[in-house]
Amino acid sequence: QKSKKYISNLISNESYHYEIIRTGIDEYLDYFINNSNNQAVLVEISKMGRKKDLDYFLKNISKFDKNYKNELLTQIAHFGNDDHLDTHKLIESNDYCVYYELFNHGRIKDLNEMKQHHQVSYLFDFDSVKFPW
Repeated sequence: QKSKKYISNLISNESYHYEIIRTGIDEYLDYFINNSNNQAVLVEISKMGRKKDLDYFLKNISKFDKNYKNELLTQIAHFGNDDHLDTHKLIESNDYCVYYELFNHGRIKDLNEMKQHHQVSYLFDFDSVKFPW
């Protein structure tokens, strides 16, 4: 409780926003999602991997600048929730980092779609993917 009281006093100071987010306290993550327009702060929240935040970012991805958009899509792909991975926004991003995260999950349908994208198909060794069957 003491730490929450301490954090509440610091929340108005922008220099502490990243540290507050890194505490992972839901109350403060929700506060920043609802009250921050700083795209870098919002990207930092995505690194926590809360599903509801990732849902929010995926739904509102068009509101972000290109670099932040790619960072958000990378985080969404990294955490690998199936309903997030099934969205075409990840494959359509044409960003290497997003594709790298998808490649690491090794889902057949993602790998097949990635092979068809000429911009990235040469970057990955699709033959190296080992399947359990």
